Amino acid sequence: MTSRVWLPATLLLTPLASAGNSARGATVDPVNPPACIQSWPEVQQHSKAYDHFVHLTSRCATPARCEVSSDSNPAPVRVVVEPNHERRVLIARGSPAATFVPRVACRFRPAAHPERRKAPGQ
Repeated sequence: MTSRVWLPATLLLTPLASAGNSARGATVDPVNPPACIQSWPEVQQHSKAYDHFVHLTSRCATPARCEVSSDSNPAPVRVVVEPNHERRVLIARGSPAATFVPRVACRFRPAAHPERRKAPGQ
């Protein structure tokens, strides 16, 4: 039997660019980053152990690089969350803990430099 438990998550958004840089025309404010990434934890029970997942949903205009960890597993899992997509990140399998406190820190990916982009067919 699989059961799911939903717990509150801690989300930190850290802009990768400075306040003067822009991403797709929007200025990134390092003090008040946009709340365009939401996260929430999920626990699935399997026999006497638990799998810990963190869901990430992006409504941002640019991709974000996120590090996901928890109080039970401090080693970060690095993922990229594309605009208008959701990711489900496994951060612990077979944990004895029935609950966990997730930690999510995201940074916006820098815009690609025009000179580094390849033309179609190259």
